[in-house]
Amino acid sequence: MKNLYIFSAVILFVGLSIETKAQGDPYFSQYMNNPLELNPANAGLFQGNARAALNYKRQYANIGEAFTTIGGSVDFQAVEFNQDFFGVGLNIVNDKAGESEASNLNANLSLAYTKRMDRYANHYVSLGLNLGLGQKSLTTTDLRWDNQWTNVGFDRTLPTGESNLSDANTYFDLGGGLSYFFGSTDESVKLHLGVAGYHLNQPDINFLGEEVKLDRRVVFNGGVQIAPAANRLVFYPNFIYINQGPNQMTMIGSDFGFHFGTSSRSTGFLSKSSASVGAYYRLGSAFVPMVKLQAGGFQVGISYDITIGNLPRANDGFGGPEFSLVWKGGFGSGKTTRSVNSKFL
Repeated sequence: MKNLYIFSAVILFVGLSIETKAQGDPYFSQYMNNPLELNPANAGLFQGNARAALNYKRQYANIGEAFTTIGGSVDFQAVEFNQDFFGVGLNIVNDKAGESEASNLNANLSLAYTKRMDRYANHYVSLGLNLGLGQKSLTTTDLRWDNQWTNVGFDRTLPTGESNLSDANTYFDLGGGLSYFFGSTDESVKLHLGVAGYHLNQPDINFLGEEVKLDRRVVFNGGVQIAPAANRLVFYPNFIYINQGPNQMTMIGSDFGFHFGTSSRSTGFLSKSSASVGAYYRLGSAFVPMVKLQAGGFQVGISYDITIGNLPRANDGFGGPEFSLVWKGGFGSGKTTRSVNSKFL
């Protein structure tokens, strides 16, 4: 147990040692509740036989038009054999912001193969492939241009003087990832580490007729869940680091949970209910308190970005609320159900 606490401290230290900047693609503060956006290798890698998630985030509403991000995903274990399995998932994320209603829409198909690595089924490695379509679009009708400026303000009836401006750009996207998972025999310790790459083909996202390559996005994430069998407390430190071109984002923190009921062989490990509070820090950007409630197969998450640094001067200290809803099938079906591996998260 001592080594596990040392590992947890290392996770927090590594996260704090990385400089953070704004990140290119949209992301959720509750990143752990959008698993396929983290890594395509996560498809099917969960406790249950089917999973669906919804995410909603709204921020900076008092700085012009609000930034709104909506995401949804579904994944399941398609084929299982000898505790190895193929996972399939679909993930859709749409981000919209500004008077131009600049939209970033991504739809991704995730395919993953998860391999049991030892006879006791404690260690697993998963390899994932991401095949996606992306579309970046904007609405130019509400924009104001310098050629439309008059002595008394902007006159949108005047010609803009701009040319070759496209309203949308659609592209094919390619990504991949690798994930490692460990679950102890008594299920009191669960550890996961993953690395993924998105936009590996660097698609062209230009609006002006000149080639503009989308920077590759690399995601590292991991954590360890410690739930001693002698009590109902759960300690879950975890982190994420994203690098995209010149931009970086690092977020670290931990959930502290309490299980209200224990499981039984007849009801299954998945039927218990729990509550947790979390404290997270996005380096140089925000503190994020978080609350999660779980009952049966459903989990509801609520968080709020409390901005720090120079941004509160512009947004009066208002960050943004975020909500998530996760459902996992297989709850109440019993630990011995073939397609439900209770060693996973």
